[in-house]
Amino acid sequence: MDAGVPSMPADTSPEQLANAQSGAQEAGLAEDVDSTRRAAEIEPSDDDPALDMRAGLIVDGWPYTAISEIRVRALMSIIGVVTSVNKEPAKSQRGDWCTCFSLLDPSVLDSFGGVLYTPGAGIKINCFMRVEQWLPNAKRGDVVLLRNVKIQKWQDSLTGTCYANTMQWAIYDPVTEEISQPNPDIAGHRSHNPPTWHVAPPEKEYCAQLARWWAAVQRTRAERQGTAVQIGGGPIIASEKKQTHRQHLLISEADPGREPRGYFNCTVEILHGHANDVPDIYSIYVTDYTSKTGTFMEHSNEWCPASLADRVLRIEMWRDKAVALAQQMKPGEYWSLDNVRMKVSNGGYIEGSFSEAVKARKLSIADVDTSHHLQALLQCVLRLTPLSSG
Repeated sequence: MDAGVPSMPADTSPEQLANAQSGAQEAGLAEDVDSTRRAAEIEPSDDDPALDMRAGLIVDGWPYTAISEIRVRALMSIIGVVTSVNKEPAKSQRGDWCTCFSLLDPSVLDSFGGVLYTPGAGIKINCFMRVEQWLPNAKRGDVVLLRNVKIQKWQDSLTGTCYANTMQWAIYDPVTEEISQPNPDIAGHRSHNPPTWHVAPPEKEYCAQLARWWAAVQRTRAERQGTAVQIGGGPIIASEKKQTHRQHLLISEADPGREPRGYFNCTVEILHGHANDVPDIYSIYVTDYTSKTGTFMEHSNEWCPASLADRVLRIEMWRDKAVALAQQMKPGEYWSLDNVRMKVSNGGYIEGSFSEAVKARKLSIADVDTSHHLQALLQCVLRLTPLSSG
């Protein structure tokens, strides 16, 4: 990977990029119906298991980073679904051709409103090429693979810029299941960096998996979307047919089958934690002192007395930042965890899953006055202390 990334061209101002991005947003609204039709051609399986996809891939030592994990000023490679695209590439003052589009993957869907995301959701990508034919001609719903993307910050949001002398791209069409790449042999032109590479089978399979995820998102979106309302000349806003926001629940109340898709918020006490054979997963064991049938109960008596065994929930912490956070959690601490998902493990036990470190917060005595959930948990601790010490 070439680390010699040029800085932003002097005559390509943030305002110019912003104008291109606004065009992409307008295009996104116009293409919404077409996107739904394209996604419908890729039928997700029953119960939409594709929605559980984890973002990120490493192929032959080349990492594709989940969009939630990208870092400013870094040179990264990403794969995402196009949610909006500017269909009319234009020349910059420097003479390069440029276009922009937005990419989304499972790691950031909830950050943009979940399945009821707004048009243009995702990270904005600005592409610069010497000739127009070398620009990625992606459609809404296509899966785009990008190598050598420079991550930058613009108006408090991260954006990606692909430069002519470092950019490589490929597009996966979810309908034809074909990969397209730029033609490096256009007469009279030569790219400083080969714009193509051999797309390996694992890359193509990941694209197909991402397309199935997007199809599941579209079907769930259609099921939950109610009447479209437009206020004045503003954007069209979809109202939801049923309540799907995350509720704060006791462990005893949460369930894999409870809407929305088993997700819930909770306030818990940390009991124990350990690493797993899988490096990107760290297990924590928590309690709110309520009993949940179906959870794993054969815990070590070194940290879990027998009388507390049916009141413990194992939570898989996955994704780098969540794993790092879990490793810092200590027994006896109280935490607020938003967006935990209750699921059934491979062994048939009910357990939790958590990946968004930004939605976890350590609580202290100072929070008692403002958090009635923490108040209730502390009351359980006082009431059941004889139970947990036996």
